[in-house]
Amino acid sequence: MSSTSGSNGTDRFRGLAVATAIMTFLLILIGLYTATAGFGLTCETRWPFCDGAVFGLFPANWGSFVEWFHRLVAMATGFMILGLTAAAWRGGRSRRVRYAAATATLVLPTQIVLGALTVTEYELLILAAHFATALLIFLPVTAVAAWALADGDTTRGEGTAATRAGDDRNADASDDGERRDAARLARIAALPPVILGVPVAVAAWSFSDGPAVDRAGLVAATAVPLAAFALASGPAVRRLAGGTRRSRSRIALGGSLPLLLLGVVLTPGLILTSLGATIGYYAASLAALAALFAAGLWLGDVNVAGQSHVRLVSFAAAVTLAVQLLISRVWLTGNTVAVAVGLNLVVLVATLAAFRLSSRRDGSDPPGGRSAAVE
Repeated sequence: MSSTSGSNGTDRFRGLAVATAIMTFLLILIGLYTATAGFGLTCETRWPFCDGAVFGLFPANWGSFVEWFHRLVAMATGFMILGLTAAAWRGGRSRRVRYAAATATLVLPTQIVLGALTVTEYELLILAAHFATALLIFLPVTAVAAWALADGDTTRGEGTAATRAGDDRNADASDDGERRDAARLARIAALPPVILGVPVAVAAWSFSDGPAVDRAGLVAATAVPLAAFALASGPAVRRLAGGTRRSRSRIALGGSLPLLLLGVVLTPGLILTSLGATIGYYAASLAALAALFAAGLWLGDVNVAGQSHVRLVSFAAAVTLAVQLLISRVWLTGNTVAVAVGLNLVVLVATLAAFRLSSRRDGSDPPGGRSAAVE
Protein backbone atom coordinates (compact mmCIF):
# COMPACT_ATOMS: atom_id res chain seq x y z
CA MET A 1 0.00 0.00 0.00
CA SER A 2 2.78 2.41 0.99
CA SER A 3 4.73 1.50 -2.16
CA THR A 4 1.75 2.34 -4.35
CA SER A 5 1.20 5.59 -2.49
CA GLY A 6 4.87 6.52 -2.91
CA SER A 7 4.72 5.75 -6.62
CA ASN A 8 1.61 7.89 -7.06
CA GLY A 9 3.27 10.73 -5.15
CA THR A 10 6.33 10.52 -7.40
CA ASP A 11 4.15 10.52 -10.53
CA ARG A 12 2.30 13.61 -9.34
CA PHE A 13 5.53 15.37 -8.50
CA ARG A 14 7.01 14.58 -11.91
CA GLY A 15 3.92 15.97 -13.59
CA LEU A 16 4.01 19.13 -11.49
CA ALA A 17 7.72 19.61 -12.16
CA VAL A 18 7.30 19.28 -15.93
CA ALA A 19 4.26 21.58 -16.01
CA THR A 20 6.01 24.22 -13.88
CA ALA A 21 9.11 24.22 -16.09
CA ILE A 22 7.00 24.67 -19.22
CA MET A 23 4.90 27.40 -17.62
CA THR A 24 8.07 29.25 -16.62
CA PHE A 25 9.38 28.93 -20.18
CA LEU A 26 6.12 30.30 -21.59
CA LEU A 27 6.02 33.10 -19.02
CA ILE A 28 9.45 34.32 -20.14
CA LEU A 29 8.33 34.27 -23.77
CA ILE A 30 5.13 36.17 -22.96
CA GLY A 31 7.19 38.74 -21.09
CA LEU A 32 9.53 39.10 -24.06
CA TYR A 33 6.57 39.47 -26.41
CA THR A 34 5.08 42.12 -24.11
CA ALA A 35 8.28 44.17 -24.03
CA THR A 36 9.26 43.68 -27.68
CA ALA A 37 5.82 44.64 -28.95
CA GLY A 38 5.88 47.79 -26.81
CA PHE A 39 2.97 46.74 -24.60
CA GLY A 40 4.88 46.93 -21.32
CA LEU A 41 3.47 50.35 -20.45
CA THR A 42 -0.07 49.92 -21.80
CA CYS A 43 -1.39 49.67 -18.24
CA GLU A 44 0.78 52.73 -17.49
CA THR A 45 2.19 52.92 -13.97
CA ARG A 46 -0.90 51.51 -12.25
CA TRP A 47 0.76 48.20 -11.36
CA PRO A 48 -0.82 45.83 -10.43
CA PHE A 49 -3.94 47.41 -11.98
CA CYS A 50 -4.63 48.05 -15.66
CA ASP A 51 -6.91 50.32 -17.74
CA GLY A 52 -10.18 48.42 -18.16
CA ALA A 53 -13.33 47.57 -16.25
CA VAL A 54 -13.86 46.88 -12.54
CA PHE A 55 -11.62 49.62 -11.16
CA GLY A 56 -8.90 48.90 -13.69
CA LEU A 57 -8.53 45.23 -12.86
CA PHE A 58 -9.14 44.13 -16.47
CA PRO A 59 -7.69 45.27 -19.83
CA ALA A 60 -9.37 47.59 -22.29
CA ASN A 61 -7.64 46.66 -25.57
CA TRP A 62 -5.27 44.13 -27.11
CA GLY A 63 -2.10 45.87 -25.94
CA SER A 64 -3.24 46.14 -22.35
CA PHE A 65 -4.55 42.54 -22.51
CA VAL A 66 -1.04 41.33 -23.34
CA GLU A 67 0.42 43.17 -20.35
CA TRP A 68 -2.48 42.07 -18.11
CA PHE A 69 -2.21 38.46 -19.29
CA HIS A 70 1.53 38.49 -18.67
CA ARG A 71 0.85 39.46 -15.04
CA LEU A 72 -1.85 36.78 -14.72
CA VAL A 73 0.45 34.06 -16.06
CA ALA A 74 3.24 35.32 -13.80
CA MET A 75 0.97 34.98 -10.77
CA ALA A 76 -0.12 31.46 -11.77
CA THR A 77 3.47 30.41 -12.42
CA GLY A 78 4.58 31.84 -9.10
CA PHE A 79 1.99 29.75 -7.26
CA MET A 80 3.11 26.68 -9.22
CA ILE A 81 6.73 27.28 -8.17
CA LEU A 82 5.64 27.64 -4.55
CA GLY A 83 3.62 24.45 -4.85
CA LEU A 84 6.56 22.62 -6.41
CA THR A 85 8.83 23.70 -3.58
CA ALA A 86 6.30 22.65 -0.95
CA ALA A 87 5.84 19.28 -2.65
CA ALA A 88 9.60 18.76 -2.83
CA TRP A 89 10.11 19.36 0.88
CA ARG A 90 6.94 17.73 2.17
CA GLY A 91 7.39 14.70 -0.10
CA GLY A 92 10.96 13.98 1.02
CA ARG A 93 12.57 14.51 -2.39
CA SER A 94 16.32 14.33 -2.77
CA ARG A 95 18.42 17.16 -1.38
CA ARG A 96 19.35 18.57 -4.76
CA VAL A 97 15.70 18.67 -5.85
CA ARG A 98 14.66 20.43 -2.65
CA TYR A 99 17.45 22.98 -2.88
CA ALA A 100 16.83 23.69 -6.57
CA ALA A 101 13.13 24.30 -5.92
CA ALA A 102 13.95 26.46 -2.90
CA THR A 103 16.38 28.53 -5.00
CA ALA A 104 13.66 29.35 -7.51
CA THR A 105 11.31 30.30 -4.67
CA LEU A 106 13.89 32.54 -2.99
CA VAL A 107 14.53 34.43 -6.23
CA LEU A 108 10.80 34.82 -6.90
CA PRO A 109 10.17 37.89 -4.66
CA THR A 110 13.05 39.74 -6.32
CA GLN A 111 11.59 38.97 -9.72
CA ILE A 112 8.19 40.32 -8.65
CA VAL A 113 9.72 43.58 -7.45
CA LEU A 114 11.78 43.96 -10.62
CA GLY A 115 8.69 43.22 -12.70
CA ALA A 116 6.91 46.11 -11.03
CA LEU A 117 9.93 48.39 -11.50
CA THR A 118 10.08 47.67 -15.23
CA VAL A 119 6.62 49.27 -15.42
CA THR A 120 7.10 52.18 -13.03
CA GLU A 121 10.78 52.90 -13.79
CA TYR A 122 11.78 51.55 -17.20
CA GLU A 123 15.60 51.55 -17.09
CA LEU A 124 18.27 49.41 -18.75
CA LEU A 125 19.74 48.13 -15.50
CA ILE A 126 16.32 47.10 -14.19
CA LEU A 127 15.54 45.40 -17.52
CA ALA A 128 18.79 43.44 -17.37
CA ALA A 129 18.21 42.42 -13.76
CA HIS A 130 14.62 41.38 -14.55
CA PHE A 131 15.72 39.06 -17.37
CA ALA A 132 18.67 37.71 -15.37
CA THR A 133 16.46 36.77 -12.42
CA ALA A 134 14.01 35.16 -14.83
CA LEU A 135 16.84 32.85 -15.94
CA LEU A 136 17.79 32.27 -12.28
CA ILE A 137 14.28 30.95 -11.74
CA PHE A 138 13.98 29.08 -15.02
CA LEU A 139 17.20 27.07 -14.64
CA PRO A 140 16.52 25.68 -11.11
CA VAL A 141 12.97 24.77 -12.15
CA THR A 142 14.42 23.08 -15.23
CA ALA A 143 16.80 21.18 -12.93
CA VAL A 144 13.89 19.93 -10.81
CA ALA A 145 12.06 18.76 -13.93
CA ALA A 146 15.20 17.10 -15.32
CA TRP A 147 15.87 15.20 -12.12
CA ALA A 148 12.19 14.31 -11.79
CA LEU A 149 12.32 12.66 -15.22
CA ALA A 150 15.18 10.44 -14.01
CA ASP A 151 14.05 7.46 -11.94
CA GLY A 152 15.17 7.35 -8.35
CA ASP A 153 16.09 11.06 -8.23
CA THR A 154 12.95 12.54 -6.72
CA THR A 155 12.21 10.34 -3.71
CA ARG A 156 14.80 9.15 -1.21
CA GLY A 157 14.89 5.42 -0.78
CA GLU A 158 13.07 4.45 -3.97
CA GLY A 159 14.40 1.69 -6.19
CA THR A 160 17.43 2.43 -8.34
CA ALA A 161 17.95 1.36 -11.92
CA ALA A 162 20.17 -1.47 -10.70
CA THR A 163 17.52 -2.95 -8.41
CA ARG A 164 14.93 -2.69 -11.15
CA ALA A 165 17.30 -4.46 -13.52
CA GLY A 166 17.68 -7.32 -11.06
CA ASP A 167 13.96 -7.94 -10.84
CA ASP A 168 13.54 -9.96 -14.03
CA ARG A 169 10.05 -11.12 -13.14
CA ASN A 170 8.64 -7.61 -13.22
CA ALA A 171 10.72 -6.26 -16.12
CA ASP A 172 7.96 -6.38 -18.73
CA ALA A 173 5.38 -4.87 -16.40
CA SER A 174 7.87 -2.15 -15.47
CA ASP A 175 8.48 -1.29 -19.13
CA ASP A 176 4.73 -1.03 -19.77
CA GLY A 177 4.32 1.20 -16.74
CA GLU A 178 7.17 3.43 -17.83
CA ARG A 179 5.65 3.83 -21.27
CA ARG A 180 2.31 4.77 -19.77
CA ASP A 181 4.01 7.22 -17.43
CA ALA A 182 5.91 8.78 -20.34
CA ALA A 183 2.66 9.19 -22.27
CA ARG A 184 1.02 10.82 -19.25
CA LEU A 185 3.91 13.26 -18.87
CA ALA A 186 3.66 14.09 -22.57
CA ARG A 187 0.01 15.05 -22.11
CA ILE A 188 0.88 17.18 -19.10
CA ALA A 189 3.65 18.93 -21.06
CA ALA A 190 1.23 19.82 -23.86
CA LEU A 191 -1.42 21.15 -21.49
CA PRO A 192 0.02 24.58 -20.42
CA PRO A 193 0.38 26.01 -23.96
CA VAL A 194 -3.13 24.82 -24.80
CA ILE A 195 -4.58 26.41 -21.65
CA LEU A 196 -2.82 29.69 -22.43
CA GLY A 197 -3.62 29.56 -26.13
CA VAL A 198 -7.41 29.55 -25.70
CA PRO A 199 -7.76 32.93 -23.91
CA VAL A 200 -5.09 34.43 -26.17
CA ALA A 201 -7.05 33.40 -29.25
CA VAL A 202 -10.31 34.75 -27.81
CA ALA A 203 -8.71 38.05 -26.83
CA ALA A 204 -6.91 38.43 -30.17
CA TRP A 205 -10.24 38.11 -31.96
CA SER A 206 -12.29 40.19 -29.49
CA PHE A 207 -9.96 43.15 -28.93
CA SER A 208 -9.01 43.65 -32.57
CA ASP A 209 -11.03 46.41 -34.26
CA GLY A 210 -10.03 45.54 -37.81
CA PRO A 211 -11.71 43.31 -40.39
CA ALA A 212 -12.04 39.57 -39.96
CA VAL A 213 -8.87 38.95 -41.97
CA ASP A 214 -6.81 41.10 -39.60
CA ARG A 215 -8.38 39.43 -36.58
CA ALA A 216 -7.62 35.98 -37.96
CA GLY A 217 -4.06 37.08 -38.63
CA LEU A 218 -3.59 38.21 -35.04
CA VAL A 219 -5.01 34.93 -33.78
CA ALA A 220 -2.66 33.01 -36.05
CA ALA A 221 0.35 35.06 -34.95
CA THR A 222 -0.27 34.53 -31.23
CA ALA A 223 -2.29 31.39 -30.52
CA VAL A 224 -0.93 29.19 -33.33
CA PRO A 225 2.69 29.29 -32.00
CA LEU A 226 1.37 28.12 -28.62
CA ALA A 227 -0.45 25.26 -30.33
CA ALA A 228 2.72 24.36 -32.22
CA PHE A 229 4.66 24.35 -28.98
CA ALA A 230 2.08 22.01 -27.47
CA LEU A 231 2.51 19.62 -30.39
CA ALA A 232 6.30 19.72 -30.04
CA SER A 233 6.67 19.61 -26.25
CA GLY A 234 4.56 16.49 -25.74
CA PRO A 235 6.62 14.13 -27.93
CA ALA A 236 9.88 15.64 -26.64
CA VAL A 237 8.97 15.01 -23.01
CA ARG A 238 7.66 11.55 -23.86
CA ARG A 239 10.94 10.58 -25.48
CA LEU A 240 13.00 11.98 -22.62
CA ALA A 241 10.85 10.32 -19.97
CA GLY A 242 11.09 6.96 -21.72
CA GLY A 243 14.88 6.87 -22.02
CA THR A 244 17.85 6.07 -19.82
CA ARG A 245 20.02 8.78 -18.30
CA ARG A 246 22.60 8.31 -21.05
CA SER A 247 20.04 8.39 -23.83
CA ARG A 248 18.37 11.45 -22.29
CA SER A 249 21.60 13.41 -22.37
CA ARG A 250 22.20 12.47 -26.01
CA ILE A 251 18.60 13.35 -26.93
CA ALA A 252 18.94 16.72 -25.19
CA LEU A 253 22.28 17.50 -26.84
CA GLY A 254 21.04 16.37 -30.25
CA GLY A 255 17.78 18.28 -29.89
CA SER A 256 19.58 21.48 -28.97
CA LEU A 257 21.53 21.50 -32.26
CA PRO A 258 18.63 22.47 -34.59
CA LEU A 259 17.39 24.89 -31.94
CA LEU A 260 20.77 26.63 -31.82
CA LEU A 261 20.95 26.74 -35.60
CA LEU A 262 17.48 28.26 -35.73
CA GLY A 263 18.58 30.77 -33.12
CA VAL A 264 21.49 31.85 -35.31
CA VAL A 265 19.21 32.35 -38.32
CA LEU A 266 16.59 34.26 -36.30
CA THR A 267 19.04 36.50 -34.42
CA PRO A 268 17.33 39.92 -34.35
CA GLY A 269 18.82 42.23 -36.93
CA LEU A 270 20.76 39.56 -38.81
CA ILE A 271 18.23 38.50 -41.46
CA LEU A 272 14.73 39.19 -40.14
CA THR A 273 13.54 41.97 -37.84
CA SER A 274 9.88 41.06 -37.40
CA LEU A 275 8.26 40.51 -33.99
CA GLY A 276 7.51 36.88 -34.80
CA ALA A 277 11.12 36.17 -35.76
CA THR A 278 12.37 37.81 -32.57
CA ILE A 279 10.10 35.72 -30.34
CA GLY A 280 11.04 32.64 -32.35
CA TYR A 281 14.70 33.42 -31.69
CA TYR A 282 14.14 33.63 -27.94
CA ALA A 283 11.96 30.51 -27.93
CA ALA A 284 14.60 28.45 -29.75
CA SER A 285 17.44 29.81 -27.63
CA LEU A 286 15.64 29.28 -24.30
CA ALA A 287 14.68 25.73 -25.29
CA ALA A 288 18.31 25.04 -26.26
CA LEU A 289 19.47 26.50 -22.94
CA ALA A 290 17.15 24.18 -21.03
CA ALA A 291 18.27 21.19 -23.11
CA LEU A 292 21.99 21.90 -22.57
CA PHE A 293 21.50 22.46 -18.85
CA ALA A 294 19.46 19.28 -18.45
CA ALA A 295 22.01 17.28 -20.46
CA GLY A 296 24.75 18.40 -18.10
CA LEU A 297 22.67 17.38 -15.09
CA TRP A 298 21.89 13.95 -16.51
CA LEU A 299 25.53 13.38 -17.44
CA GLY A 300 26.43 13.94 -13.79
CA ASP A 301 24.53 10.73 -12.95
CA VAL A 302 26.27 8.63 -15.59
CA ASN A 303 29.39 6.75 -14.53
CA VAL A 304 31.04 6.39 -17.93
CA ALA A 305 34.64 7.28 -18.74
CA GLY A 306 34.97 10.61 -20.52
CA GLN A 307 31.45 11.81 -19.76
CA SER A 308 32.75 14.38 -17.26
CA HIS A 309 34.32 16.25 -20.17
CA VAL A 310 31.03 16.19 -22.05
CA ARG A 311 29.26 17.45 -18.95
CA LEU A 312 31.72 20.32 -18.61
CA VAL A 313 31.23 21.30 -22.24
CA SER A 314 27.44 21.14 -21.85
CA PHE A 315 27.46 23.45 -18.84
CA ALA A 316 29.96 25.81 -20.49
CA ALA A 317 27.74 25.99 -23.57
CA ALA A 318 24.69 26.68 -21.38
CA VAL A 319 26.46 29.51 -19.54
CA THR A 320 27.68 31.03 -22.81
CA LEU A 321 24.18 30.85 -24.25
CA ALA A 322 22.71 32.50 -21.15
CA VAL A 323 25.21 35.36 -21.50
CA GLN A 324 24.37 35.66 -25.18
CA LEU A 325 20.65 35.83 -24.37
CA LEU A 326 21.26 38.57 -21.82
CA ILE A 327 23.28 40.57 -24.34
CA SER A 328 20.66 40.18 -27.04
CA ARG A 329 17.88 41.12 -24.63
CA VAL A 330 19.45 44.28 -23.24
CA TRP A 331 22.28 45.51 -25.45
CA LEU A 332 21.39 44.24 -28.92
CA THR A 333 22.34 46.92 -31.43
CA GLY A 334 23.82 46.93 -34.89
CA ASN A 335 27.27 46.60 -33.34
CA THR A 336 26.43 43.74 -30.98
CA VAL A 337 24.53 41.55 -33.46
CA ALA A 338 27.85 40.09 -34.61
CA VAL A 339 28.76 39.35 -30.98
CA ALA A 340 25.45 37.57 -30.41
CA VAL A 341 25.83 35.51 -33.59
CA GLY A 342 29.43 34.69 -32.72
CA LEU A 343 28.52 33.46 -29.25
CA ASN A 344 25.69 31.41 -30.68
CA LEU A 345 28.05 29.79 -33.18
CA VAL A 346 30.51 28.99 -30.39
CA VAL A 347 27.71 27.31 -28.44
CA LEU A 348 26.61 25.43 -31.57
CA VAL A 349 30.12 24.09 -32.25
CA ALA A 350 30.63 23.15 -28.58
CA THR A 351 27.28 21.35 -28.47
CA LEU A 352 28.07 19.45 -31.65
CA ALA A 353 31.40 18.36 -30.19
CA ALA A 354 29.70 17.29 -26.94
CA PHE A 355 27.06 15.33 -28.82
CA ARG A 356 29.62 13.50 -30.97
CA LEU A 357 31.85 12.77 -27.98
CA SER A 358 28.90 11.56 -25.92
CA SER A 359 27.76 9.22 -28.69
CA ARG A 360 31.28 7.88 -29.20
CA ARG A 361 31.93 7.29 -25.49
CA ASP A 362 28.53 5.93 -24.70
CA GLY A 363 27.84 3.52 -27.53
CA SER A 364 24.40 1.97 -27.67
CA ASP A 365 22.11 1.39 -24.70
CA PRO A 366 21.58 -2.18 -23.49
CA PRO A 367 18.55 -3.94 -24.92
CA GLY A 368 15.37 -3.80 -22.92
CA GLY A 369 15.26 -0.05 -22.39
CA ARG A 370 15.54 1.52 -18.98
CA SER A 371 14.81 -1.64 -17.05
CA ALA A 372 17.84 -3.41 -18.48
CA ALA A 373 20.26 -0.51 -18.20
CA VAL A 374 22.74 -0.50 -15.34
CA GLU A 375 23.48 3.17 -14.87
